[in-house]
Amino acid sequence: MATKKKTVINEYSKNIPMTLDDHPFFGIIPDKEQKALMDEVWKREKRVFLVDSIAGSGKTLIATALGVLMVQYGIYDKIVYIIEERKNKKWIKLKNINLRKKNYTR
Repeated sequence: MATKKKTVINEYSKNIPMTLDDHPFFGIIPDKEQKALMDEVWKREKRVFLVDSIAGSGKTLIATALGVLMVQYGIYDKIVYIIEERKNKKWIKLKNINLRKKNYTR
């Protein structure tokens, strides 16, 4: 007999905001370009984004914060973080980051 699928109740998923205009967003105050990225990703009209900008512009910070927020609101189940290993020029996939257990380690 198959086990029943468990329903996860998430305190955030009840009131998913349409925009992040008044959201505290982890205390991050985005600049104009970061805000534009946040708005486009939050609309969820597109599934893939390519972001090109200079080092230190906050690309990873905004993307990771949006990912964590989307998991908290139940929009996605988990975050999979992929990096490029520079030495061997090959892609490696890190372990899934399970936010439900509040374990943010790799």
